[in-house]
Amino acid sequence: MVSGYVWTLIALDSATHVVESKSHYNLRQYEPIINKHVPRIKEGIKKELTLAQIEEAKKLGKECLIKKYKGC
Repeated sequence: MVSGYVWTLIALDSATHVVESKSHYNLRQYEPIINKHVPRIKEGIKKELTLAQIEEAKKLGKECLIKKYKGC
């Protein structure tokens, strides 16, 4: 369950950054969708995990980004 949340956090974070990037103006149209659904998705997952699992997932997600997904 934690690894699923790790990848969900990475995907949501990546999508948000791509849409907010100035080099991707054509993706700005999706910003309202992301703003609407990302918090709801995160809340739904948080209902399934303990606080310790969520913290572990955030830590692992950051480590994966730093390592550019190698070994994740």
